[in-house]
Formats: sequence, structure tokens, C-alpha cells
Amino acid sequence: MLTYLKKNLFFACALMLLAGWSQVVAQDVDLDQLIEKITETEKLFSGDLDVQYTCEYIRKERIGEPKNRPASPFRAYRYFTDKVHFVSQGEMFFSSTTKEHLYTDTFETIDNEPLVPELSKYFTQYNGKEITSVASSTLGVFAYLTDRDTTNHLHQSFPYKLAIPNSTFSSGKLSVAMQGYDKAKSDPALSKRLYNPYTIEIEELKSAEFPNHTRLTFQFHQSTTIEQHRLEDLGHREVFILNNAKNFLTERHEMYDPKFGSTTTPASAGTVLKWSQTTSGVWYPQQSLIQFFSTIQNGTKRIKKNWDRQYEYTIDDFSFSPEYDDVFFNQVQIPVDARVFKNGVELADMQ
Repeated sequence: MLTYLKKNLFFACALMLLAGWSQVVAQDVDLDQLIEKITETEKLFSGDLDVQYTCEYIRKERIGEPKNRPASPFRAYRYFTDKVHFVSQGEMFFSSTTKEHLYTDTFETIDNEPLVPELSKYFTQYNGKEITSVASSTLGVFAYLTDRDTTNHLHQSFPYKLAIPNSTFSSGKLSVAMQGYDKAKSDPALSKRLYNPYTIEIEELKSAEFPNHTRLTFQFHQSTTIEQHRLEDLGHREVFILNNAKNFLTERHEMYDPKFGSTTTPASAGTVLKWSQTTSGVWYPQQSLIQFFSTIQNGTKRIKKNWDRQYEYTIDDFSFSPEYDDVFFNQVQIPVDARVFKNGVELADMQ
């Protein structure tokens, strides 16, 4: 029966019409046991944590004179680099980002002159009583303003942040999402990016590439009620390949979106390139690569054969045992002309 459901999606959808949104369409792995194992891993990353990582964003642009640009070759260049330090210790936390941002208004600058980086810094710290945030540039202020409602987001989303940052579930816990759409929709961390219901398919993998893995597929549906549901209303699909031997962490993540004209070629794919272990034997993704193959040309969305832009994350230092004194979470170094916020309110507005 399960095999038939996997091969006949229309029949599976018909069952959902009769029985309501089914949590699992097909599975050959015990869902409850898998949720329990993933929850155990998430708990490991939800306590004290000290991590430093680097994120490099690479994008491609065509080079050459404007009149010849449509036929000119692509050139990849580093658009920005982030250096991030995050600490969670007891009830206190600290998050700091230094961004080296390379940008230009004209292609001639890219072709003929070296790009001059703009450095910006912003950080947020919580000493157990109040949240202080500092932004040293307009770019830093923007980053702070877009993140301040989820100040502790990095901590809540570990270890998914560095392997699947573009996932619908990257801001929360995968174990909660696996409990079904209604449960995920009621979760504050997940609900912000969750707009449509989904069904789940689980499959055990025993291949040369993934010898001891579990594939977890979330199929989203554009209709919000059963009565409206039709097969052609299928939305995007997310595939998580979990490494069973490495704390059931995601080793590969693929996003498929029919809006880009393909349900078989991923619009984006994230892969863990290198694993590492803590002294206590807990695995974490030391290096990961997220590539995007989707693009919009002349208003048309499509999938490209080669990547269009990519993020590469590298964890430089990782520990479950931070040992900072209280001064670390209270001492605020404010750069000249920086903007300072206390509990989300700019100090200038409080005077």
C-alpha cells in the first residue's frame, strides 16, 4: 500500500480529500521514533553554545560593455563576507556580525577597478535584564532592524542555520514541523514563514551516496482548505536527507518549486561538505554550501543548469562550554556615529 501511494500521488491526494490533511502520506520509517531522535539532537544545540563562523556570498554577473553584455560571459565575484560570533550562556547571549560588503552601481566598476569593501558591524547582547544592540553603519542598522524581533534566532534554529538557511523551517525546529502543519503553524518560530499546509513522506535510504540516511519530504499545497485542493495546486517541495550516523542532522537539502518550471530539478540545493565533532562526540556541519539555480529573466522564472549565486558557511570555532564572565555580556563598545538600541528602542528616541 505504501509503495502504491509513493508511485501514485493522485491517489494519495484523493485520500487526503476524504480524510483531511494527512500528516504522513507515505513512510517506511517510524515517524515518532524519528521525531524523538531529532528532538534529542536539537536539545543538544539549545543549551550553552559558543560558535564562530564565516559566510561568503558569491554571485555571478555578466562582464563587458553594456551593449555587448547579453552575450558576454559570466564572472563570479564575492559579494560579501560575514564574520559571526554567537554565544549563549545561561540566560545571557551575545551575537556579533562584521560584514565586508562589496558592491557597485555600474558594471564598469566591476570590470576595470577593484571593488572597495564597506565594513559594517552590528551586535546584540542580553545580560539577563535588557537587550542592547549597536549598529555601526546604515547597512548594520538595516540588518539589526530586520532581525531584532528574532534576536535569539540563531540559537533557536541551530544546527539548521548553517546547512539549510533558505528552508521554510530554518527559523525553528524540524522536529516540530514533522508533527504536522497545525502544530507547526501554532509555533511562533515556524509560523512566520509558513503559509500553506503540507504532507510528509519518509523513506529510508541505502545507496552508495547515502548509505545510512533518511529522506524526509515536505510537499506543500497551495490550497488552504481540503475542498479547494486539486492536484495542480501542488506548491513547492522540500527534501531533507538526514545522516543517521551523525545525530540525524541534515546532510543535503533540496528545494523544488513548480513556479520556476521544473519539479525534477532543484531551485536550490544545500550540502554539508565537511563534518566535525565536539570533544563529547556530537557532530556538527563544519562546512556547507548552498547553491541557487533559479533566476528571473525578462519576467520569466526558470531553472538554470549552473548555479547563479551561492553561500558557503564555515564554522571556525565551536563549543558547548562557553566560559565568559558577566562583563562580557555587559560591556558595550560603541563605535563613533553608531546607533544604539535598548530593548528595541533607539536611545535617541528615548531622550
